Amino acid sequence: MTLSIREKILTAVKKAVLGTYAVEQRVYRSRQDAFKREEQPCILIEPVSDSADQVSIPRTTWTLSVRLVVFVNGDVPDKEADPIVVDMHSLLTSDLSLGGLCMDIQPVSVNFQFQESDNNAMAVICEYKIPYQTAHQDISSLNS
Repeated sequence: MTLSIREKILTAVKKAVLGTYAVEQRVYRSRQDAFKREEQPCILIEPVSDSADQVSIPRTTWTLSVRLVVFVNGDVPDKEADPIVVDMHSLLTSDLSLGGLCMDIQPVSVNFQFQESDNNAMAVICEYKIPYQTAHQDISSLNS
């Protein structure tokens, strides 16, 4: 089975943030189930969009928007999340090409979402844009 460059990038993002402070191996892709307290802190990786910005035969330039969500709970959850977000960002941006898969990793925004049902829980939503190129006729290939 051949994977798209997009999927390879998402896999590389997960690999990059494994071992984040206090999270360790609790990094998930597109999980549908709610996280239990004992599963937190954890990171959820979600693709948001992938748009073709420029087409110049034989290559297409894409911009992948990715959301990394840090779930935490604690007496001051935003304070609990901060060192996790700092380490996650550092690990993610330590190789801006993700092993040659992309051209850059660009931070876009950080949003804080306190959970209404549990004032001690929150999600810190970190969005990144990841530009990359593929062959024009094959989104699984970096080469033309």
